[in-house]
Amino acid sequence: MARFYTDEDPNGRIVSGLRELGHDVQRARDVFFGGAADYRHLHRAAIEERILITHNRDDFLLLHGALRFWRSTSYGVRLSLHYGILAVPQPHQMPPESVAYAIDEEIRALGALTNRFLRLDVGDGWTPETG
Repeated sequence: MARFYTDEDPNGRIVSGLRELGHDVQRARDVFFGGAADYRHLHRAAIEERILITHNRDDFLLLHGALRFWRSTSYGVRLSLHYGILAVPQPHQMPPESVAYAIDEEIRALGALTNRFLRLDVGDGWTPETG
C-alpha cells in the first residue's frame, strides 16, 4: 500500500478512509505543532518518501513548478525529488470517503507518483498538473 502525508487541510475522514483501505497516512498535526509553511509540508513528505495530499492546489502547484524549473536549470546540482502531490476537493464539493476511494483507485492504477502532481476534479477524475 501507499504512504501518504496530509498537510493541515484535509478532512480527517479522508485520512481514516485511506487507513481503512490499508494505506499508511501521516498527518501534519502529528508532526508539526500548527502553522507550518507549505514548503515544510512538501519537504517532510519528501524526506519520508510519502505522497502529499492537500486541498491547497494553488500553493503546492507553485512549489511543484519551482522544483521542476530548478531541476531543469540546476547545472548539475542534484535537487531533491518529491513523491507526488494530490490536490483533492473540499468536503462540501465531494464527500471525504469518495476522495479516499478515488485516491486508492488512482494509486493502484498508477503506482509511483514521483515528481507528479494530480488534481481530482468532481465529475472529471484526475488531471495532471505541470506547474
